[in-house]
Amino acid sequence: MSKAIIILGMHRSGTSMLTRICNLLGLELGSPLIPAQSDNEGGFWEHWDVVRLHDELLSAIDRCWSSITPFPEGWVENQAVAPIRQKLAQLIDKQFADVPMWAVKDPRMCRTIPFWQPLLTERSIEPHVILTCRHPFEVSRSLHVRNGFSLNESLILWLLHTLEAERDTRGMKRAFVYYPDLLNDWKATMRIVSEQMDIKWPKKSEEISSEVAQFLKPEMRHHAVEVVKGEGKIQELALEVHNLMVKATKTKEIDQGRLDAINYILLEILKPFSDILNNKDILLKQASDNAHQMAENARQIAENAHHSIEELNKQIIINNDASNNVINNIYASTSWKITRPIRGIIHFAQNFSGVLRSKTTNNTRESKN
Repeated sequence: MSKAIIILGMHRSGTSMLTRICNLLGLELGSPLIPAQSDNEGGFWEHWDVVRLHDELLSAIDRCWSSITPFPEGWVENQAVAPIRQKLAQLIDKQFADVPMWAVKDPRMCRTIPFWQPLLTERSIEPHVILTCRHPFEVSRSLHVRNGFSLNESLILWLLHTLEAERDTRGMKRAFVYYPDLLNDWKATMRIVSEQMDIKWPKKSEEISSEVAQFLKPEMRHHAVEVVKGEGKIQELALEVHNLMVKATKTKEIDQGRLDAINYILLEILKPFSDILNNKDILLKQASDNAHQMAENARQIAENAHHSIEELNKQIIINNDASNNVINNIYASTSWKITRPIRGIIHFAQNFSGVLRSKTTNNTRESKN
């Protein structure tokens, strides 16, 4: 049975780093991957088409990656998402059908994992989930720098991603990872992950140590905070969920009843603002759609340019070969062989003429002197 290692975690939570380590440990990620950018110079390690399909999925239900509202009731079976389900199924079949163990990562999957479950089940692919947690205030600071989000907006987004990812993966084999633990001792962290999920990495940690050392260092932990008490209900809920997740990294057990209660409280807090949030979602969706289209256009232009260069190189080679063939044919022709003595006489005459011109020039210079 094929195994899919699904790496879940809120944006800016260290999932890129974790995914790269999984990749070095022998897990396939498919291709093409999203290239590194200024806000993530180490690379995202996300499958471009998976992210694109997730954006299409969110757009189909009037949401985007930064929506701070619950998904609509029955969204998984919504007819609007049926074509996207078919595309995702084709992607899985094409990229991972014969791969014994592979990984996929996209923070959007924290909220879209129910869309994947039936597709994996139909293909006898066993999901193994790594739930990644970073302090919500650190995530908030990072999102403020990158996206300009407010503290509470980021915390609500963090809560939705974390709570839904935990809820929708119950019953699956899974492990919990805390971002500082990964930075401080990645080998021990990955050993615990393999034990909790009952898997064996294709490669040993010792085999990849030098490569990991090039991109993973404790000082990479930006926006570090030590907040023990929040101000306001949203901050209190985020800190409580954070503490429960950190505890789970050691015990593998988590208080699901309390998490469900927190999720209910959060939705009740958001309910009076549903109209405002829905309108914001529509605007964000439009902006996300435009950005996605621009990215897709840029990608297409890059691909076309690459193909054009390849075709040009082929034509140069073909033309060069054709030119060589023409020249070789000329050299091998009877007329070329017959005229060889004449060409020799012409060549001699040209050289002799050059010598005469040279002597004449020298005599003229001497007479002037």
